[in-house]
Amino acid sequence: QNGTYTVEVVARDKAGNKLSQETKFTFDSQPPKVISVTSSGKTLTPGNANVILPQEGSVTFTVEDQGGSGIDFASVNVKISGPSQPASFSFTTDGVSTVTASYAGLSDEGTYTFEISFADRAGNSVSLKYPFRYILSPEKLPVVLSITPKDGSIVEGEPLAKVSAKLKDNSGVGLDLTNSSIYLAGPNGNVIKGTKSDNGVDVVEWDLITPLALDGSDDGVYTVSVTPVDKTGNIGLTEQIRFLFVASLSDSVTVSPEDGTYVNSLESVKVQIGTPVSEWIDLRSSAVKLVRSLTSKEIQGIVRVEGNGLSWRPSQTLKTDGDDDGSYRVVVVLTDKSGATLQITSELIYDTQPPNVEISPSDGSAVTEMKEVSVELKDALSGFDGAGTKVSLIGPKGNSLPIARQVTDKGLRLILQPLATDGSDDGIYTLKVTPKDMAGNIGVEETYRIAYVTSPSEAVSITPEEGTYVNDIKTIEVQPTGSWIDLQRSDLKVIGPDGNEVSGKLEISGNKMIWRIDNPRLKDGSQDGEYRILLSLADKLGNLHTVENTLRYDSLPPTVVSTSPKENERVSGDIEITVEASDDPGGGIPFSGLDLLASTIKLIGPDGKEVKGRADTDGISKLIFKPDELTQSG
Repeated sequence: QNGTYTVEVVARDKAGNKLSQETKFTFDSQPPKVISVTSSGKTLTPGNANVILPQEGSVTFTVEDQGGSGIDFASVNVKISGPSQPASFSFTTDGVSTVTASYAGLSDEGTYTFEISFADRAGNSVSLKYPFRYILSPEKLPVVLSITPKDGSIVEGEPLAKVSAKLKDNSGVGLDLTNSSIYLAGPNGNVIKGTKSDNGVDVVEWDLITPLALDGSDDGVYTVSVTPVDKTGNIGLTEQIRFLFVASLSDSVTVSPEDGTYVNSLESVKVQIGTPVSEWIDLRSSAVKLVRSLTSKEIQGIVRVEGNGLSWRPSQTLKTDGDDDGSYRVVVVLTDKSGATLQITSELIYDTQPPNVEISPSDGSAVTEMKEVSVELKDALSGFDGAGTKVSLIGPKGNSLPIARQVTDKGLRLILQPLATDGSDDGIYTLKVTPKDMAGNIGVEETYRIAYVTSPSEAVSITPEEGTYVNDIKTIEVQPTGSWIDLQRSDLKVIGPDGNEVSGKLEISGNKMIWRIDNPRLKDGSQDGEYRILLSLADKLGNLHTVENTLRYDSLPPTVVSTSPKENERVSGDIEITVEASDDPGGGIPFSGLDLLASTIKLIGPDGKEVKGRADTDGISKLIFKPDELTQSG
């Protein structure tokens, strides 16, 4: 390892005397090197005679030590050789890093060579040769006017089939296109196979046998070399340009947010350029723009260079109330070292508003069947996130119900487990939805309620009961048994046999609805008949469910049609007493019919006491009494 080493010595004699001493030396195994060779703004390179110098001038060699021992400037020697020796030649050093050689009086045209040799203080030496050309009339040499592609350019997205150069003759005799040369060297330095052609005037081309591919396999830095020759045999300076060939810039250029991204905030757009493209881009001449797709209006922003990329920030923060929502184009304009521009465009959706929610059955509605609930998520920009949207269904008893969810093209389909239709599952169901879209916007939790009512008649107890016969109408009572019922918004009407509403007053007393008749019914049979109880039962969402009951009003008692024995008839022996009755008053008046089980028949003897015997009926209209043996006349 090169550097300064220290030798530490401790020496002792037999009398105990000690000597301590340090000795330093430098180990240097690297020869010095030449950093640059310039003359009148031109750079000379070893083995390349593609520089023309004047008849007299000076050349500056910048040298540098590599190993740490320092350059031995006493060892420096510079020579010039060529078709002739200059009239004068000398060189000097500054003792630090520069050697300057001066010459004058070159006489013969041709190629000359500067040779410099020197060593460092460790004895490592180096010797290099730098050729150049001396031309008596350099202005008459042919020159290369332009090369396509341009130096420092990026060729992207098209198969490269040829390179070309435009030449200029300065001799007045014309160009020798046959001997002028052009070729293309690949990233590894090898010449790309091709054939030379020209236009017969001033353009030479190198036509590739196989165009550069667009699959990425041919990506890299390419060099075009062109040497013009005129018909007098003058050989102009060889011009070389380098360009970068890439199949697609997108492989090296990353735009964030990415193409097709949904965002709900946009603080910046960042463009990161990877190698080798970054080495060919003039970032300060490049730009990033954000354009609203619908109006093509550019959003004002500030572009800065950040490392190997660019950043764009809006001059004013985009609104988050939905006014700035929409589709935007990110336009990246990259300027290569040749000054040409390349454009990369991507799209993003700026969306700050969560989806709107609609459900079916609708909020506050009542249904008699509920196998599924559809949740429609409306988001015209980024679209809804079905997986990210939260839903829960709560039953009438406050319990969370299991649901199967399916994502559809419009939202979610929630499939419920089968609900009973006998009224046992009736009640208010609560659906909670927290919507989310693809831009990451999350809405507030929305609550929706649906009344599931299949058997409203099972949710109330009505007195008198359905089909009851009554001989008086005073009150009708409704007692709810379902928790979903709102008595305050419910109603009750009574419709008489004539189809008219019976006047009455409705009151709510605790958990009971009571209807009281205003005017008692007549007892002459004129108001007898079937009365309909129309109950409009409200659920807690305000929906009405109709329950209809009937009762039959019969104000007239039955009549006796016949008796056996007849009135005042005289009989003896065993007798059977039969009474035939009827509830039909005639005249088309409704009647309830005999209740033989509730009817009674008795026999009272002359002493005023009840005679024992057996009572019976014929099941239709007759009451029968079979007395025990009669022993007393009367």
